[in-house]
Amino acid sequence: MFVKKVKEKKESVKYKLYWFTLSVSILYIVTALEFAPGTVVPSSRPLCKPLVSEYTYSLIRSFSENDKHHGYNKAIICGQVFFQSFRTQGFANHSSVVEEYADYMLEKYGTGFLDFQFPDSAFHNIDFGFTTFPSTFDCPSQPLSSNVYLSTMITIDGFRATLINSFLDYYMKIGLRARNILVTVQMRKDSKLENVVRVLDILKSKGVYYDIFIGEWSSEALMFHQAHKLMYCTGAEDWIIVADSDEFHEYPTGDVNQFLKDLDSQKINMVNGIFLDRVSHDGSLKELSHESDIFEQFPLGCRLHRSLRLGTPKKVMAFKGTLRINRGHHRIALCWFWNRRNYLDLTPWDSCPPKNMTELKPYKKRLNVHHFKWMKGQYEATKHKAKVWANTSVGEAYKTVLMHLEHCEGLCVKDPSIRCMKQNFNLRNNGFRSQRKDSI
Repeated sequence: MFVKKVKEKKESVKYKLYWFTLSVSILYIVTALEFAPGTVVPSSRPLCKPLVSEYTYSLIRSFSENDKHHGYNKAIICGQVFFQSFRTQGFANHSSVVEEYADYMLEKYGTGFLDFQFPDSAFHNIDFGFTTFPSTFDCPSQPLSSNVYLSTMITIDGFRATLINSFLDYYMKIGLRARNILVTVQMRKDSKLENVVRVLDILKSKGVYYDIFIGEWSSEALMFHQAHKLMYCTGAEDWIIVADSDEFHEYPTGDVNQFLKDLDSQKINMVNGIFLDRVSHDGSLKELSHESDIFEQFPLGCRLHRSLRLGTPKKVMAFKGTLRINRGHHRIALCWFWNRRNYLDLTPWDSCPPKNMTELKPYKKRLNVHHFKWMKGQYEATKHKAKVWANTSVGEAYKTVLMHLEHCEGLCVKDPSIRCMKQNFNLRNNGFRSQRKDSI
């Protein structure tokens, strides 16, 4: 009896061992097939999640698939080729020698047009994202017939995308060559396909250079990507104009090439500006029409920043290729600004202090930056920002703007504190002329 039980137990163990071995073998074979090249195995979940849809990728894929491009390294996600550049943002770089130089420059020039800001939360929380280079031509690596470049950033999402046509046409009218306009397009992984198509169709039709940043928008991220673009697309002797898509610079005579050429002869290396907010005739936030000139649709020029607590109205409009600009384009950012962020290699300087210090010589006047912000969509954008920045000084400033817009159903253009004046614009007649306030 005992022998029989032992025999039965052995048979049971043998049986279980057989099925265990068979199960492991089957699992091994299925796993090998699943990850074998070219093998498709039905599954309830995808084996690999692409960054963007295949159709979106076909629109934005890079023409270059080299391992490196413009300081970025190739990154392949599910067969889609992107480029990536990122830094360790856990700490800011502090050097006593660099800070002594910054203190010297602060004492010499002050803060009127120079940025002395230390890295903040925007620096630590930056989304470096991914980049593609779909333009059919690379940006110029050496000066062509013109050495004036325009660098700009355009977002796929949001109402300001409607400005792109007018923006590009304006700058080409005042003398920019299409191939010298350097555009960075910001989009998210889930940006609407129709928005992507619309923006890229415009850029291709205008013949401008463009690259694409896929990630969350922030002024820090776009500054980082713009630094790559300027490093690889412009030279020390070039002039660089920097403008957002709602900023239209007013240069004397309406010929920017001749104006900047004259500044070269005077050893001037930067041009500063100030916002002139363009507003509809009655202050309403009207929708932009492509049937008539943008200046005629928003004929008033107002000074809104102080009364509405909108921050500094100052802008840097243009600078020589030996200099760089900060993330808000409000001030020049010299080597200490970039060294603190570990970005010095993306600038014209090999060291800080630089071996050859550039004497800063700004143009004597601040010129107008016509700011086409106050149109349909701005109320919703302001409301969103007030919510995002709630319980902060920035959020309170946005609430002030909201209250003004709600009270006036737009902007109170007859309020003397915002100094609205009618503007006449004609490029052939040396630009702009302002009429008296009481003509509104």
